[in-house]
Amino acid sequence: MRKILVSFDENELAEITTPLEYIVYVPKALVITTLPYTKFEGTEFIRQNGHHRLSVLASESVGIPYGVIPRLLLIWVATEAKIHKTRDIELGRSFRSFMSKLNLQCTGGKNGTIGRVRQQLRSLFYCSISSSLMVNEWQDIESGMRLADYSHFWWQPHSTFSDNTGHIKLSELFYNEIVYEAIPIDLRAVRSLQRSPMALDIYMWISWRVFKLKKLCVISWDELQKQFGANYKKGWHFERAFSLHLRRVKQVYPQVLAHTIKGQGLMLYPSQTHVLPRCV
Repeated sequence: MRKILVSFDENELAEITTPLEYIVYVPKALVITTLPYTKFEGTEFIRQNGHHRLSVLASESVGIPYGVIPRLLLIWVATEAKIHKTRDIELGRSFRSFMSKLNLQCTGGKNGTIGRVRQQLRSLFYCSISSSLMVNEWQDIESGMRLADYSHFWWQPHSTFSDNTGHIKLSELFYNEIVYEAIPIDLRAVRSLQRSPMALDIYMWISWRVFKLKKLCVISWDELQKQFGANYKKGWHFERAFSLHLRRVKQVYPQVLAHTIKGQGLMLYPSQTHVLPRCV
């Protein structure tokens, strides 16, 4: 069992015990800079967050990963690698059992989850990712990688394998990113927010952002929109959407002290992390 703190109001903290299975992990580089929310036309996607830059390259045949599913895949893979301390990830003996691990129903047809998960698995693990940081005017740090060195996927929802399973062998660079940089989050929050990739991104980003926050900061709408709102053409549309999703995030992460200011941005105060560092 592990412990986290949950705040019922701003002046009262209560300590509760959280089962181990609710502590999951997400790669830091894909929280600071995020994947697109909707289908992206093109073979290179770029997202900027301050001095951090994410570039995702993919072939036209598979496309850029987008939406909730690759986020759920990254959380599940990172958690498996972190907990079991291995680059070899077994997906399970059937596609249906794997879908249940992502908290997704297994449905077929043109708009079913089977086809969407299949496509996003291929897009995510066939693409190449570059994560860079501009330290100052004279110094840049860049890490380029494939997420997996090898992958074996299967597509029949009811079939099982007698001798082998769906399998991913993570690249050494990505595995090290998980081991040393993964951010702990609460699986219950993920499940509550997983219908919205933007809400999920805000939750994961705030979980990371408050970890070392020592004083009040205000993050402008312009900076927030570069990270979270590339699909919004008008600033006030983004402000409204972000504020709505933030309210949902605060319902599952009530101890975070944050609120939006019209025309200015997000005011974020030092807050209790959702998962205590000493618990992970």
